Formats: sequence, structure tokens, C-alpha cells
Amino acid sequence: MTFCCVCSCSAATKEDMAAHHALFINTLKGHTDTINSIAWSPNGRLLASACDDMQLRLFDMSDLSNQNLKFKKVKLKQGPVGVGFGNDGSSLVAALRGYPGLQLIHFVPHKKGPNITWEQDWNKQGILGHETLLDMTVIPAPQSEALGYNHAGGVAVLLSEKKEGRVYGLAAGGEMGEFHPNSFANHALAVSPNGRFIAVASFTADVMIWEVQWGRDGYKGLSRVMDLKGHSSQVMSVAFNADGSRTITASKDGTLRIWNTAVRYHLQEDPKQLLKVDLPKGQVFERMAWGPDGTIAAAIGGQIHFIDSKTGKTLEVLHAHESHITCMCWCPQFLQLTGNAPIAVLASSSTDRRLRIWKSPVVQEE
Repeated sequence: MTFCCVCSCSAATKEDMAAHHALFINTLKGHTDTINSIAWSPNGRLLASACDDMQLRLFDMSDLSNQNLKFKKVKLKQGPVGVGFGNDGSSLVAALRGYPGLQLIHFVPHKKGPNITWEQDWNKQGILGHETLLDMTVIPAPQSEALGYNHAGGVAVLLSEKKEGRVYGLAAGGEMGEFHPNSFANHALAVSPNGRFIAVASFTADVMIWEVQWGRDGYKGLSRVMDLKGHSSQVMSVAFNADGSRTITASKDGTLRIWNTAVRYHLQEDPKQLLKVDLPKGQVFERMAWGPDGTIAAAIGGQIHFIDSKTGKTLEVLHAHESHITCMCWCPQFLQLTGNAPIAVLASSSTDRRLRIWKSPVVQEE
């Protein structure tokens, strides 16, 4: 297998002052434009990125702090705006700008001599009509099968900026269902790590949640099953915890709220608010991600706030990027730095063309 190398910088330059923070692990350079999306493989060994420089990159994360991380790249004819991993954990699913609309493509690696090439397995065009993609989340089959159904398949969930969202199966790219927030604008998409629940934060004060339903014979349907009600203004970001039993929301009303979504919604039981945190005036988190250790990463501008999900207390604030953060995602597995106990690891990307790796402020017991 042939790899390229990417250099990381920890020198005391102005743009890389973040490299001197105690939580900093690495900066992955090489992209030459805005990085729109990043995703970890289910085993945490690979990290994929989608950039406006018309490339997907696949980083080998087996040595997190290596200053010359190896990577493979997929050159494209259109700019990628979303990326995730296919059912086997090594193929890639990417959303690309195109005509007459967004394309969803499954890329499969093929070995040719010492090199790896990436070929299209399937290609779906015009998947959101003429709408612009707000966000995409891909859940490979091994994660959705954790629900207990052997026939549960991997899914790609896409949400437009203003209208509907759609769910596609990863096996052949077939459309499985649509969901309609019916709002003036959508602000955020969240999918539980097992692919069961889809949450949308939009122009309203309520967050809508749909369930992707599976049975013994496979996919059964997509239904709206509950709403998170309690905010008094637009909800700007939302995220699920590792098993989908908790949800966090951040609103223009100046509050952060955590909800218990492990309720008997089929018996009309409503989600319960567990925690309400008043934020400093004017602070509205634009995106959030809930880590496997319970730490919440919340972004505003180029900053990342680490928040304790049990108390709502801010643990740390990072000046993580020079400009707007475009994506954050936690590795689904605890990873190990040389000589240290396994830790929760966060990746963040930005319009500053940087992809950075951080460790959680919560120390794990050995």
C-alpha cells in the first residue's frame, strides 16, 4: 500500500498557538481550502476528511502524535461537502456538489500493484433536488446492527438547509425514506451513533426526532416519534450521547439543555429535561458533539468549549482554530497515546484549512 505523508507543526507560529495547549495532540496539514466534513472509522484507526480542494483524504491514525502521519487521497471532479465510512469500515461515502444537484457516491478501494485506487461502487445524483446540503452523517452497518437486528443496514442521513432530509442505504445507495422538519430553515442535524434516532434543530424552539425502524426482516420505516419542547427560541445545535439515550440542545434563548430520550414514546411518554444551563449573554453554540467519556464539545466561532454532561460545568475552553469550525467528531473508540491510559479523542476542522486532534480534559482511570 502506498501512502503519502503529511507534516504537522507544533512551532510557536501565530496560526498554531493552539499547538501549545495541554489538550493538543496534532495538526493535520495539507488541505488547501475549507475542510467541510470529517469522520472516524468505527475502529478509530482511520480519519477521513472532505475538502473544497476537490479531495478526500484518509489518514492513518495508528500513531496519533506522529508528526508525519500517512494518508491516502481520492481526487475528485466536484467539491465534497460530506464524508463517512461504508459498511466495511474502509470504503468511503461522500456527498459531492454536482449538477443537477447533490451526488452521493460510494468509493471502494482496489489494490493495483503497490497502490490503492478508489473506484465508484454506486453513484446517486440529484439526491436533494436543487437544495443545498446542510449536513450529512453516515452510520456503517456494524453500528446500526448494535440495535439487535442482524438485518439492520448502514445508512447515510442527509439534511438540506431549508427543506427535507433523506435516508439512503449504504448497500446499494437506495433511498429509504424522507423526513420533513417543515421549517423556514434548518440549523443542525444529529444522528445517534447506532443510527436509530435522527434529530433536527431548526427555525423553531422545538427539536424534532425521527426513528429509523428495523425489524427481523430489515428496514420497516421512518417515523417522527418525539419532540424536545422547552426552549423559548430557535435551537441552533443538537447532539446525541453514545447510546442515543440522552440529547443535548443549545438555543438562542441562552440555555443549554440535556434531555432523557430513553422514554416510552409509543405510550406518549415525553422526553424529560435533566439539566438546564444558563449560558453567558450572547453565547450560542453553533455545533456540538458528545464524547464516549461523557464530555461534550461545543463550538462557537473558532473556539471549542468542553462541558461536563453531568453538571453542565465548562471544563476547558480552546482557541482551537483561526476561523469558523466546520465539523467536530469524537472517535468512537478510546485511543492510546504512547505511555498513557486510553483517552477520548476529538477531531475538529475549519475554514482555516486545518484538521486538529485533541484529547478530552477528562482523565480515564487505568
